[in-house]
Amino acid sequence: MSDTFQDKVALVTGAASGIGAASSRHLASLGAHVVSIDLSEVAVRDVAEETNGTAAVLDVSDPDAWDHLIADVTREYGGIDFAHLNAGIVTTPHPYDVLDIGIAQYRRVMGVNLDGVIWPTVALAKVMEPRGGGSIVATSSLAGLGPYYDDPFYAATKHGIIGFVRSAGPQLLERGVRLHAICPAAVQTGLIDDFIARRLEEGNRPALDPSEVAVAVAEMLASEDTGYVRTIIHGKGVQDFEFRAGVMPPPGT
Repeated sequence: MSDTFQDKVALVTGAASGIGAASSRHLASLGAHVVSIDLSEVAVRDVAEETNGTAAVLDVSDPDAWDHLIADVTREYGGIDFAHLNAGIVTTPHPYDVLDIGIAQYRRVMGVNLDGVIWPTVALAKVMEPRGGGSIVATSSLAGLGPYYDDPFYAATKHGIIGFVRSAGPQLLERGVRLHAICPAAVQTGLIDDFIARRLEEGNRPALDPSEVAVAVAEMLASEDTGYVRTIIHGKGVQDFEFRAGVMPPPGT
């Protein structure tokens, strides 16, 4: 992986803090020119300055904004090689009653967490293919692999990412684009509020450092394979998640 990222162009969303900021720093340390993307303008510009990269202020749920950004980056840097689609939010502070969530809250968490992965994956694949291919990692969660009782809507978005990655991966590979999902346990980010922090402490489950996730993401981006769904849990490291056989047969069978 020593020269995989050298002089390549990588996009990272949710890059103002947490996993996204760590991913921007790590990819930059490996030689990539990183476009750090977030709605938090001041913080994301600080990350871009630190990594000698580019900052972009963007609502990841806005497809028109994505089209403009991808066109701008492609024109400025010649193309896009890698993307870590990491931006994510919780539905509302914990705990909450599922019946109290309004349509605006629902649309927002779906827009950021799911639309902010699916649409840019499609848009990025269109510019990666003529460049000779590329690689995309989406941040899902352990909440995408099982029930997450404290935030069912968040869980729905993370399950959606897994379904999309596993289903779209074979088609995209035919175009030279590799697609993976990383599923961390709790990570030391702003998404951990006091309620979740108490949960983790009571369960003796230390949160991951964001830099641990960033390293795992870079390794997935560098892989020549596609469709990895990997978990990363404190004390257990990175592991491939094993699924049962799908209901539908894979392509070509």
